[in-house]
Amino acid sequence: MLLATTVLLMSFLNTAQAQTEIKVNPLGLLFGNIDMGVEFGLNDYFGIEARPHLDFSKFKVNSDEYRSNEIGTMVEGKYYMKPQAGLDRFYINAFGKFSTGNSKTINNSVTSEKVSHTKFTIGFGLGYKWVGTQNIVVEIGGGLGRAVINEWKNSDPAVDLSDFPILNLGSYAKLAVGYRF
Repeated sequence: MLLATTVLLMSFLNTAQAQTEIKVNPLGLLFGNIDMGVEFGLNDYFGIEARPHLDFSKFKVNSDEYRSNEIGTMVEGKYYMKPQAGLDRFYINAFGKFSTGNSKTINNSVTSEKVSHTKFTIGFGLGYKWVGTQNIVVEIGGGLGRAVINEWKNSDPAVDLSDFPILNLGSYAKLAVGYRF
């Protein structure tokens, strides 16, 4: 539902666009996620980017191995300070990021513990974008925010995840490569 709403919003904004860029985070695959984005320019100074992501990773905590699956989307409103080619160079942004997923402990192929979460974060960030002569774009950025919805459920009643205030923070880091149309 959220992805369909994001696509519908981006289709509406497409009628007023100055430029469109499609980007992918190639380093995301090293960390077990697929992170792509589409940015629509409203004018040379303001762009809106939608970034759906899919996370599938394994990690270890002490001797327990976990398998994690997550799906979500992020929407950024970007303001470019002094663009040269439109929607380039230094920018500041406001973002909203929604994600939902679960992690399971895996011991000898038997699932013994499950943690699920739903999180919606709003925050601010900064970044920089370079546009090459062949319309290739390279972007680096990051941001920090606070979760306004942060629901964690686990199958072990001895652990209360609300005791960890760090879980109320949300952040992102981005290194993207793409093409401008």
